[in-house]
Amino acid sequence: QANWGSSAGANGYRLDVSPNSSFSSFISGYNNLDVGNTQSQTVSGLSAATTYFYRVRAYNGSGTSGNSNTIGTATNGSGNPAPTVSNATPNSGSASGGTSVTITGTGFLAGATVTFGGSSASSVSVNGTTSITCTTPAHSAGAVTVIVTNTDAQSGQLSSGFTYTGSTTSAYDGTLRAPLCSAPSSVCDSGSLLVGRSSVGPEPNAPNTLQDSCADGGAGGFHSDESLDRLIVSTVDGSVMAPGKQVWIDAWVWAYSEFASDHLDLYYASNASAPSWTYLTTLTPTVAGLQQLSTQYTLPSGSSVQAIRGVFRFNGSASSCGTNSGYDDYDDLAFAVSGQSGGGSGRSLYLVTPCRLLDTRSANNPLWALDTRTIISTGACGIPADARAITYHITVVSPAAAGWLTLYPSDIARPLASTISFRAGRTRANNGIAGLSSIGQMNVYNGSGAGDAVHFIIDVTGYFK
Repeated sequence: QANWGSSAGANGYRLDVSPNSSFSSFISGYNNLDVGNTQSQTVSGLSAATTYFYRVRAYNGSGTSGNSNTIGTATNGSGNPAPTVSNATPNSGSASGGTSVTITGTGFLAGATVTFGGSSASSVSVNGTTSITCTTPAHSAGAVTVIVTNTDAQSGQLSSGFTYTGSTTSAYDGTLRAPLCSAPSSVCDSGSLLVGRSSVGPEPNAPNTLQDSCADGGAGGFHSDESLDRLIVSTVDGSVMAPGKQVWIDAWVWAYSEFASDHLDLYYASNASAPSWTYLTTLTPTVAGLQQLSTQYTLPSGSSVQAIRGVFRFNGSASSCGTNSGYDDYDDLAFAVSGQSGGGSGRSLYLVTPCRLLDTRSANNPLWALDTRTIISTGACGIPADARAITYHITVVSPAAAGWLTLYPSDIARPLASTISFRAGRTRANNGIAGLSSIGQMNVYNGSGAGDAVHFIIDVTGYFK
């Protein structure tokens, strides 16, 4: 594309494009081309990886000026324009990945690749120059940039084009006193939180049983004697966890050299806040050292947060919290389940397909400092009129200054606590639960310094009623 500055008094411009700086010849159609009163012109019919030269002359009713300075520029290696990315549908999905997404834009070439937040998408299919379908990779929760890269190494991107919701990896919960995946998902993974046993090994927050209800044994050495190092619960069909879903329990254990004396007992509880453990099975290691042991069960009805327990013991008999041999390791993993009552709240959580409730960038309507905006939630994103709270993911996009936002029901006084804090120039994200007023509204308050405005995105993942 040829670009030039404006000339005072000009009614229009004439453009020359040549393969040489002497302008002894011209590209077809670009010899004294009248482009009108504009300061740019797309030039077609050029060869790849070639240097071209252009100049312009301004004209008005009094005549035509002399030639401008000569500008040289090289075309890219393929001769094709760089792709553009305009939209991703849906624009949010689970942090565990696996969401089928259609990307629209221009200039897509066969063999193009797609990344979400720097991670490569799978099952990429270029349906034409304006459409690509692909499957999202796993990624931590938050808004990410979607990039399409053609085979000629040119790329186009959409900033904050896709938002990952929920989390596949648990975090230690100080109330339950065990690892917790707080948002319903298809996978919940303890990660590194359970590695070791009591004071034997690095296990943080030991014993990692609900309400510290069962202590580990402290005998022996790390990874020479018994330890339960990891628990994962995941749906067999890859959908979000809900009552009636068949799930896998995968446990990683470190077995003693006399491994036939070690046993893993597995239990589940339908309410992590008041667990009543149901025995599932006992599994025995087949070798010494680290290995994976697995079983399946069906998620019961119960609380919105359920749990599993692993008991890795040396000799003895199965018990959810029995007499410890000194080498026994007790570990729990709590996880959110869709569509269940919320632990004494009297309400139930219902998931919706992740949906964008608000993006202030769409109408270039940021929220100014010290202002409050009321958002009508009911009727949008599948939220019914009797909903009393939503589960959300909020992203503040490239704020100009430090500040904070608070979400709260529109019929109460604004609380002092912030929902999300941010620094200048840093895109930040958070998720949580926001209450709604009796008519389904919530407020967003911008606590930034006077004169500063911020753009933000709110994605809804579910509601309580």
